[in-house]
Amino acid sequence: WDVGTGEPIGQRLSNHGGPVRRVTFSPDGTRLASAGFDNLVFLWDVATGQSLGGPVATYTNNAVDVEFTPGRGELISSSIDGNVISSDVSLDSWREKGCSVTNRNFRSEEWELFFGEIPYASTCE
Repeated sequence: WDVGTGEPIGQRLSNHGGPVRRVTFSPDGTRLASAGFDNLVFLWDVATGQSLGGPVATYTNNAVDVEFTPGRGELISSSIDGNVISSDVSLDSWREKGCSVTNRNFRSEEWELFFGEIPYASTCE
């Protein structure tokens, strides 16, 4: 939303199957997290407006709050019934996990799929 005019900007957060309860920006401003009444928490790329994969957290009741932890690469979310989930959303950690699973560097097509416009970097040393 444009703060000055109150008009929507860009795309709707289309992965949610219902109203979005809360959104928050990552400390560096490159990602957005959303918590919705559909029980899901998603991570978004601010520059492209695209979802970064599937839900990072799933609840049995409405997801109502979400917040990035400064400098720790975690996303803390909670539901209306008091459940709390800590999700690892550090891109460096994701790269390390990808390397440990594949035991090789990502191919350029894989990198683009998972990391979008982020410049390619070797995942396995």
